[in-house]
Amino acid sequence: MQTREARPHFTRHAVRQLGRDPNGPASEALAALLSRDELYLRYLTDPAELTREQAVNAARLLASHDKRFYSKLTDFAGDSLPDDCVTRVLQIVQALGAASLIVPWLRRMTRHADGYIRQKAVMIMCQAGGNPLLVERQLHSVDARVRANAVESLWSVNTPAARALLELATQDPHHRVATNALVGLFLQGDADAIERMNSQARHSSPAFRTAAAWALGLTGRPEAWPALNALRDDPIPRVRESALRALEKIPEPERPQEVAPDQPDAPAAAGLRVPQFPRIF
Repeated sequence: MQTREARPHFTRHAVRQLGRDPNGPASEALAALLSRDELYLRYLTDPAELTREQAVNAARLLASHDKRFYSKLTDFAGDSLPDDCVTRVLQIVQALGAASLIVPWLRRMTRHADGYIRQKAVMIMCQAGGNPLLVERQLHSVDARVRANAVESLWSVNTPAARALLELATQDPHHRVATNALVGLFLQGDADAIERMNSQARHSSPAFRTAAAWALGLTGRPEAWPALNALRDDPIPRVRESALRALEKIPEPERPQEVAPDQPDAPAAAGLRVPQFPRIF
């Protein structure tokens, strides 16, 4: 029989075991035993105890044995829980696709003092609901990270309402919000999205040019090459670095075939400058 002092020690190592090896009858038995109370939450949500992957492994198994898993989790994740532990709870909820089960808690987290937690909670709520009206409310937030993540949650919502919100968000004054909106339009098949990214690559703001390079790299399309190639010579180092990273994701355009010099009809090439692109290996 466990003593009161031995119980936390046992629980800690049991949760670690579930994270490392969530499969098999031994792990099932451990999860069933741990589910009798909420002590395991102390270790499940502590980033110092488990990696993100391990926490998700353990949480998935515990949720299958503990009918009150999510109510225990949100009760535990109160206002006094450290920010890194709250972040771990959000990661678990997102990985398990359980946002719809804990909407009141997520809504409370959208008002959290920590900016990262606020924007993470907004993203999870918007992704879970796929509700453009919810996203529209978040677009009025003064926190650009919240607005950007709300826009990103629409990337997979291919509806007229979602596209209208993405179009509206392209006018946002913050580079991340506006660029996320262009990426969303591209993913939904907007024929003009890449050209608009190319235009943003000529923006007067270095932040917008950096974001444009990132977005063009995401497309993987050869139409992005001219703008990215121009950004390689940008006067701002971070813009150049973003462009070079993006160029690694874009197939190199086909070069015109050279005409053999012994062919009499070959046009004179004197004075012509062929653009040089970095080769991708």
